[in-house]
Amino acid sequence: FQVFKNFIALSVLFLSYGLAIIPFTYLTSFAFESHSTAQNVVLLINFITGLVLTIASFVMSVIESTYKINQVLAYVYRIFPGFCLGNGLLSLTIN
Repeated sequence: FQVFKNFIALSVLFLSYGLAIIPFTYLTSFAFESHSTAQNVVLLINFITGLVLTIASFVMSVIESTYKINQVLAYVYRIFPGFCLGNGLLSLTIN
């Protein structure tokens, strides 16, 4: 039964990510004139916010002196769908 609950949570997480990344990418692409530049930069932004911010947030939550700062910064990071996906996957893995 636990496997079914994890599958449901993972499915909802991926569905929510898909619904969030589409408008984020669409709005971000307006900052560029060239389609290829927009595609490359948006891919880089999604990679950085998804991987780097998730790892930074995890490390900051483990270190006692930066724990409270991470709690505040996590609200700012949640603007980026990549961070939400990475943080959600990390939370599912830990729990």
